[in-house]
Amino acid sequence: MKTTKSHNDRYLRCPTRQVDKRCCEGSFISENVLKKTILNELNLLIKQYLNKNELEESIILNKFRNQKEQLQKEITQYQSSINKYVKALKNLYMDKVNEIISEEEFVMLSAELKKEKANTEDIIKERV
Repeated sequence: MKTTKSHNDRYLRCPTRQVDKRCCEGSFISENVLKKTILNELNLLIKQYLNKNELEESIILNKFRNQKEQLQKEITQYQSSINKYVKALKNLYMDKVNEIISEEEFVMLSAELKKEKANTEDIIKERV
């Protein structure tokens, strides 16, 4: 197809139309009409094959899945921290029993560990 311009509009036409009009019937079309026709066809195909609601739901579900996975990772990390605090408290008690640390050191350190453990447990409760 060749492009031609007439009255500030562009048209597409078959080059063999000049030889014989019967060779290329319907071979003269405005670019604007062609664009509109193609867009209409594309929109029909989109409506036929694309379910917008399903796509939106899929995107939202993926977003929530990612958030859930991230929260589960955080909770696992916090639970690991709680286990470390429990182990540290047991070791601290054993250090006190074995007289490695004094009573005052035990009270101070165990209070700090219990406070950190409680804070971590509160964070887990907020996340769940």
